[in-house]
Amino acid sequence: MTARTAPGKWIRIPLYVGLGVLYLPIIFLVLSSFRVATLDSASASWSAKWYTELPAQGQILAAAWTSLQIAAASATLATLLGVLAALALVRLTRPTARGLLGLLAAVPLVMPPIVLGFSLLMLFVILGSVTGWPVTRGSFAIAFAHATLGAAYVTVIVAARLARLGTTLEEAAMDLGATPTSAFLRITLPNIFPAVLLGWLLSAFLSLNDLVIASFVAGQTSETLPMVLFAGIQAGAGEAMKPAAVFLVGVVAAGAYPAWLLLRAPGPTRTDPLV
Repeated sequence: MTARTAPGKWIRIPLYVGLGVLYLPIIFLVLSSFRVATLDSASASWSAKWYTELPAQGQILAAAWTSLQIAAASATLATLLGVLAALALVRLTRPTARGLLGLLAAVPLVMPPIVLGFSLLMLFVILGSVTGWPVTRGSFAIAFAHATLGAAYVTVIVAARLARLGTTLEEAAMDLGATPTSAFLRITLPNIFPAVLLGWLLSAFLSLNDLVIASFVAGQTSETLPMVLFAGIQAGAGEAMKPAAVFLVGVVAAGAYPAWLLLRAPGPTRTDPLV
């Protein structure tokens, strides 16, 4: 018994080290947001000064509201595109077509954000010069760019759920008189809804945390919260930016719990007969 339990103790060490690397910087950020340095910079006091001054930071509040709106819009668009792509990926019968679609869906997952951002910037520039639309890049361009990345994650998550579900229940509903649309809405969608919601949350988190892609496509009319935080740190106003960073961490953490519950939820049992 001792020989079996001993390796478990050693396995926990890299686990704790990994958790420390991930969460200690966040803990230090939260603690330092209550630290106010004195004039001589040799000592500091603890207070909520930066939080009390946050309501007066109009640029930060406007950027936070813009980020939340963009995250909701991009996650919704990414979910719609991802569900449709997942249905095509799972239901296509030609292996070549499925392989090509799977490759196209996976490319944004491994593409560097700087390449994706530059590519989308060129797309908007060409569209603007050829068609005259969009006239100016702004929140719409950022939401569309984030949706292209989020749709890839939604496709992978929903496709895995659909593959486990199979098509037997949906076909049985259509045999009993249901239309394909009704069978999908009443049978398939409720079974894959946890995966759809998880994909929406993940897309929203990606949008809230993105800096590189948004910096490329934002133009001069819109700023997200990560863009404002980065600009403030470069300008030497890092102390005043800490409460906004804590706010961003809190929003992501609040959504991480339901995402964790969705990951723990048991998936549907495959109903197709084994061949």
